[in-house]
Amino acid sequence: MNLRRYLRPESVRLELKTRPPDPDEELTSGAVRRLRENVFAEIVELFTATGQVCNERKLLTDLLNREKKASMAFEGGVVIPHVRTMQARSFVIALARSTPGVPLGAPDGEASQIFVGLVAPPYDDRLYLRIYRTLAPLLMDPDWKNELLAARDVHEVLRLCEVVCR
Repeated sequence: MNLRRYLRPESVRLELKTRPPDPDEELTSGAVRRLRENVFAEIVELFTATGQVCNERKLLTDLLNREKKASMAFEGGVVIPHVRTMQARSFVIALARSTPGVPLGAPDGEASQIFVGLVAPPYDDRLYLRIYRTLAPLLMDPDWKNELLAARDVHEVLRLCEVVCR
């Protein structure tokens, strides 16, 4: 499967604007919640840039509500914010990175550096699940993650998705 079909240049951000807290600062659950809201808001901006989002604010609410059901932060520095929602006109992928990493409560306690968002209309279950199953093992591959983190521009990220996902 070629994920590049759903990942557009405007939905890639090489460096999140959200910065991690100062290392001396105590990381409370409220601080993690605010960081998560800021990161998810940036992911929603990327989805919105594709023109495939009906209501940006409602999409953010849907993503945050989905996160309350089960954390989307995984071990290995990966977060996959995903939701099926009426706010999506079609299936879209967004990808962002954070060089310093953002602590979002991953099971291993590590900061997250790679954020891959997925949104789809609620009726698009098959495609949504097929892409999620394709992405999950890919995002656990340390070599691919290192290449992704080392990519110098958006087009290099897109080429990496084409090559790996064929």
